[in-house]
This record gives sequence, structure tokens and C-alpha cells, in this order.
Amino acid sequence: MIRCSILESIILIAKKFNKDENNKYFMNLLSDNFYNDKSFRVREEYSKFYSLMYDNIGQELTEDRLLPNINTLLNDPEAEVRSITLEYMCNWIVKVNIHKINEILYNTIRLMSSDTNNTVKLKLAKLIGIMAKTLGVEFTTNKL
Repeated sequence: MIRCSILESIILIAKKFNKDENNKYFMNLLSDNFYNDKSFRVREEYSKFYSLMYDNIGQELTEDRLLPNINTLLNDPEAEVRSITLEYMCNWIVKVNIHKINEILYNTIRLMSSDTNNTVKLKLAKLIGIMAKTLGVEFTTNKL
């Protein structure tokens, strides 16, 4: 749980820093660690805190450097991590640039429809519903 506390502390401190300081001090740590931690609890926490990272670190840095890590979490061997990631994506997917979703997340989300876990499928359906409302029916229909 220490790594979870470290992650939360970094995100809270990042709110006080500017974009350049966040990039200098935290981005390598956040983009290279936590999302692939051996503990699935730490990976879950990374999923839960992504929205805070987005708000505290900034859109550009988060989308460019951290959004690809979400793909790793969506492909996690633990169904619970995939489920939590999808659940929390519902909170922040509306903030993400549509081109970034198309470029980074589209293929992974599309392939998740064949996931064997029912909870994951349920969370995926909810996410697609939110995406349809915010990104438009045309994008959702044509892409997903």
C-alpha cells in the first residue's frame, strides 16, 4: 500500500506545480511505473487516480504520456483491474480529445467486446454509452 500512497501523493503535489515542473519531476515516474506494478492493487489505484492526474497534471501531458498506459490496464490479466479501469474511464473519457481516443484507445476498447468476464463487459457497455453521448453517435457507431 506504500506505492499507492506514493502515487496519491505525487498526484496531489502535481497540482501545485506547473506543466514544466510536472514534466520534469513526475512524468517519467508516472509513465514508467505504477500501471505495470506487480501488485494489481497498485494498478487499480493508477486507474482510479487517472482522472486526478488528468486534472492536476494537465491535458497535454496526460494524454501524450499517460493515456497509452491505460491500454496496458485494459489488457491486464486481472479482470478486476480491467473492470476498475473501465469504471473510472467513465468519469474522464469525456475530457479526452477525440483524436487521442481514436489514436490510442480505439483498438483496445473495440477488442474488449470479446472479454470473457461479464463484469468487464458490463462496464464496457456503460463506457460505450457514455462515449456515444459525449463523442457523438456517429463516432461510436462507426468506430465501436
